[in-house]
Amino acid sequence: MEMTTRDLILEETRRQIAEHGLDATTIRGVARRAAVDPALVRHYFHSRQELIDEATELDLDIRRMVRVVVHGSPKLAGRRLVGTVLQVWDHPEAGLVPMARLAAALTDHNAAQLARTDLIEQFLGEVVTRLGADQPRLRAQLIASQLLGLALFRYLVSEPVLAGATVPGMTAVLGDAVGHYLAEPV
Repeated sequence: MEMTTRDLILEETRRQIAEHGLDATTIRGVARRAAVDPALVRHYFHSRQELIDEATELDLDIRRMVRVVVHGSPKLAGRRLVGTVLQVWDHPEAGLVPMARLAAALTDHNAAQLARTDLIEQFLGEVVTRLGADQPRLRAQLIASQLLGLALFRYLVSEPVLAGATVPGMTAVLGDAVGHYLAEPV
């Protein structure tokens, strides 16, 4: 499927947010990266805020992701959770949105609230609840701290060891830590 100019503008917006942060993302900067006139960006998105909102809108099937994590041996749920998240984050196109949202959440209160709602309440909270663990909110927040720390250093800071680590390797190591938060006393 061929990428439209509108899609290209959104992709470049996500890249700019992920690489330089929300505050440094401008219509002119996005237009320059997409090799289009800034007026065309305004034609599609009317304002910087509308551009940012659409570029950081998640289109994930969270219910399917929850099903993948909770189906199977409870002992391996942590690995399934980390593997599922890394599949999304490592995808060359789909991973841009979560990374753009994470970068935006570091400096913008509204973006931080969206991250909390999507990651902690809708995804992790549902996983913990379906697995029947006590203190689901605390557990979801502890898991989020692990995942967001990984995302920050692997994708945004590009720390060489984490950025170069394999998905299976990260799934095994971090999956066991997350498995502890899912099933062990906290």
